Amino acid sequence: MNDNMCGDGTAKCDTHATCTNGHGTYTCACVPGYHGDGKTCTQDNDCTTGTYGTCGINTACTPLYPGIKCDCLKGFSGDAMLGCNDVNECKSGTHNCNANATCTNTVGSFTCKCNDGYIGNGVKCDGENDCTVHNPTFGNCGINAACTPLYPGIKCDCLEGFNGDATSECDDIDECADKSATCHADATCTNTMGSYKCACKPGYEGDGKTCTTTDNCKKPGTFGTCGPNAACSPLFPGIKCNCLEGFDGDATKACDDIDECKQEACIMY
Repeated sequence: MNDNMCGDGTAKCDTHATCTNGHGTYTCACVPGYHGDGKTCTQDNDCTTGTYGTCGINTACTPLYPGIKCDCLKGFSGDAMLGCNDVNECKSGTHNCNANATCTNTVGSFTCKCNDGYIGNGVKCDGENDCTVHNPTFGNCGINAACTPLYPGIKCDCLEGFNGDATSECDDIDECADKSATCHADATCTNTMGSYKCACKPGYEGDGKTCTTTDNCKKPGTFGTCGPNAACSPLFPGIKCNCLEGFDGDATKACDDIDECKQEACIMY
């Protein structure tokens, strides 16, 4: 019978346990600072056992095996073994609220809220766009006007092609009547709402702001066409038709061949 199982290595105690021999057996017991059945021992968490005391309120406990370490929670300060008090970040200036926001202290933290006239999460605050968010203080722009936010406030300007009181209503400008239109001299001007249109007059072609005389010989129709065996000369506007050399007749219809042998005596040799 083996009465020295602890000594000969037969015992299976944990490395953090003591071994005690018995008559043909042995017992294991975890050493102080560990708990378990002796064959398996786990280190004690002194934050929960209280062996080394306890941390105060508003603190975090870290087990040191053995011992404990106490630290104030974020947003608190003081002696962590006794208890930590709330830090007023708004008064201490340790907050990160925007300059255009209001800081409000809370237990262990703080909140930020953008001031009136600003939008954001309190840490970032942008001037409120009073053009899109109706603000009775600044009102709205009128009809046919553009709104520019000033942060705070708005600026109203008449749209291009309009004039008047931009805060009330802007009226259409008749560019054709006031001669501000840039149509070509050979074009007609037609006023439209907020703008105008230019169109080249008959006999001219282009975009209305640039017009060139139409070559009616190349674009027949308005002034007709010359007949066969005839040459066309543009008159801007109009055309002139002439029979080709060796032909005569109505050049606008057709030119016939001239029989020079019949018209003149043949020279006899």
